[in-house]
Amino acid sequence: MAGGEKVYRQVRKQGQGIPWFAILDANGEAVSTSDAPAGNIGFPISPGGIDHFLGMLGSSAHHLSNEGKGKIQAALQAEADQVLTSMRTSGRPN
Repeated sequence: MAGGEKVYRQVRKQGQGIPWFAILDANGEAVSTSDAPAGNIGFPISPGGIDHFLGMLGSSAHHLSNEGKGKIQAALQAEADQVLTSMRTSGRPN
């Protein structure tokens, strides 16, 4: 991504883990990031992480319909269910 490292250095807090992402405005300023009050949500699979991600969309995706947000929420929840089921069956802690 052209200029990605520069943006990363300007927006990113250190030590928050990966994946990490930000939604930028047309001027390259962060509108929101995956840094929730409890820390980086990474790939959102927890209820709080999914809520934070949907809030990120709400603050920036002004043309995204409620139906579209619902589809995104359902897709994230389905993925979360798969990941958590896989972790339980493999014996790894949540």
